[in-house]
Amino acid sequence: MAAVMRRYGVQNRRVLVVDDNRAIHDDFNEILGASGNEHSELDALHAELFGPPAEPELDAFELESAYQGEEAIERVRDALGAGRPYALAFVDIRMPPGIDGIETTARLLAEDPELGIVICSAYSDYSWEDMVKTLGQTDRVLILKKPFDPVEVRQLAHALQKRWELARTVALRMEDLTDMVDARTRELEEANVKLELEAAAREEALQKLEESNAQVTALAYQDGLTGLPNRRLLNEHLEKVLARARRKSTEFAVLFIDFDNFKLINDTIGHQAADGLLKELAKSLSDLIRLDEVLTQYVDTEVDLDATITVEPITDSVLSRLGGDEFVVLLPDTRDRFAAGSVASRILQHLERPIRTQDRDIVVTASIGIATFPEDGQSVDTLIRNADTAMYHAKQQGKAAYQYYSAEMNAASVERLTLETGLRRAIEDEALELHFQPQVELGSGRIIGCEALLRWRDPVRGYIAPAEFIHIAEDTGLILPIGEWVINRACAHAVEWQRAGLPPVPVSVNVSAVQFRRQNLPEVVSRALAATGLDPALLDIEITETAIMSVRARAVESLEELRALGVTLSLDDFGTGYSSLSYLKRFPISMLKIDRSFISELLSDGATSSITEAIISMTHILGLTALAEGVENAAQIEMLARLGCDAAQGFFFSAPVTAEEMPALLRRRRLPVPPTRAAVAK
Repeated sequence: MAAVMRRYGVQNRRVLVVDDNRAIHDDFNEILGASGNEHSELDALHAELFGPPAEPELDAFELESAYQGEEAIERVRDALGAGRPYALAFVDIRMPPGIDGIETTARLLAEDPELGIVICSAYSDYSWEDMVKTLGQTDRVLILKKPFDPVEVRQLAHALQKRWELARTVALRMEDLTDMVDARTRELEEANVKLELEAAAREEALQKLEESNAQVTALAYQDGLTGLPNRRLLNEHLEKVLARARRKSTEFAVLFIDFDNFKLINDTIGHQAADGLLKELAKSLSDLIRLDEVLTQYVDTEVDLDATITVEPITDSVLSRLGGDEFVVLLPDTRDRFAAGSVASRILQHLERPIRTQDRDIVVTASIGIATFPEDGQSVDTLIRNADTAMYHAKQQGKAAYQYYSAEMNAASVERLTLETGLRRAIEDEALELHFQPQVELGSGRIIGCEALLRWRDPVRGYIAPAEFIHIAEDTGLILPIGEWVINRACAHAVEWQRAGLPPVPVSVNVSAVQFRRQNLPEVVSRALAATGLDPALLDIEITETAIMSVRARAVESLEELRALGVTLSLDDFGTGYSSLSYLKRFPISMLKIDRSFISELLSDGATSSITEAIISMTHILGLTALAEGVENAAQIEMLARLGCDAAQGFFFSAPVTAEEMPALLRRRRLPVPPTRAAVAK
């Protein structure tokens, strides 16, 4: 450890003694200087506290004296300017005629926040409460009662010296790590710039060739009536998407659309009008499929949709016409197999609106068949054939519907549709509820907040777990009204508790990635605060790393707008997402919530314990609060307390309770916290 400290240049045995009595300075020189006679006893104490030193260290401290508070402040300022700060200072409580030790300490900390200070006092003139009132709650100040014991003085000196050195070492290591990350980021940015320049040059060279072949390409790859990609271009796209899906183990889907009774429509309105209708249908479906709210239902936003496409980007040609009234939709990189059904459902709903052609309003229905890779086929021909088969099955079932190729997926799709329908009804019938779980300060057991958790109470199934319906709400866009409702209800409950005479307690609300991307979250929060009258400081918005990084270009701006409203921000599920230190420093958050996956393995896996400790240390260095989620037993509490974690929530303290049950917990103010071994030893 000594070698590491020398590497970072943080060994520091400089001590400032501040006392108007010169005899006291002599005492400190005798105790802490080279003439100290407590060497053997302190060595034993040092070994017990910190372990045997790996390398020999100097025995004596480097002492300097100041006889008044103003002189001490000047010495600390000069030492900082010279790059030789003091590790600690012993300050007398009374030093007439100058400023007293309390004011001296406050001004010393203002000059050098890293300085450790021991106030020497007989407790006769100032109470601890008076000191706290002036200095605030700080771990940089200790009390040494006069008359003091030499061993106690040396113990404090060594402990505060080591603390200063360790804190400085951690800070320098974090700076080194940040510099490394920033340097690597700059290298990647420079590489990206070079790639972009090369790509631009290549694009410019290819553009001339493409312009000369534009007419030939249009004839070869586009449908003459609608301008959509034809069967040939569709097959090329499918081959490329198929190759990429195999390489990256992703999924995609093919939707085969056939308009119902189109021959009858053609015979009724004539070929020319029918062709016009097909053109309107093609344009309408193209516009629908390109809408952001539809794309987010099925597109994996982490996948580059343009990769490996040489003719046209897939997002510009998802809809193709095979001929007649047959169309195919290619959905590349679907989130899951249900995503295709969501898009098919949107298409059927969209077709319920009349289409006007030649002064006529015509309603057209369609039957849609769905085949997905890899389950329903491993080749282009097989996928299109199976999607066609599923389409005919939809016609046999009564038309104006969609069917998956596999019976199992049809059953699962029906179940998903049932949940979606039930969720829409639950919003209308106010069947959604908020339950609350307390957040507890580990040191005292004090309830410092509570997290609002969404629950769906179905009249038939009972309570449905969020894991079963949140992803459906996100896919369908229902998360937007639900999320706004949650924020409003959480604020309203917090106000109701205060009006009932309960102590104000912050309430935390989770925000999904879809809300963060598609909603004006600051505006939603502002409306909720205005409507309920809740103090903004009592609302905490929890956002996951994944949600922030999915819109990293706008994340800092959005978070700053939220902070400007006066609310606090927490980073939820920390450690499971991107965990970028360079971005984390920029986000105006107050708390990191350590994901429950770390807590569940805290006692059984050494690596997990070390990672958790590192997260807590980093959190404190950044000046944030660390809260552990999913705490279930006293052993986890004890370990977290030993690692320095500030707070926790989980079933150990309380299961989530209803808004009506929460006041009973708030009246208790504190929940039992098991004593740590360190506390028992004291």
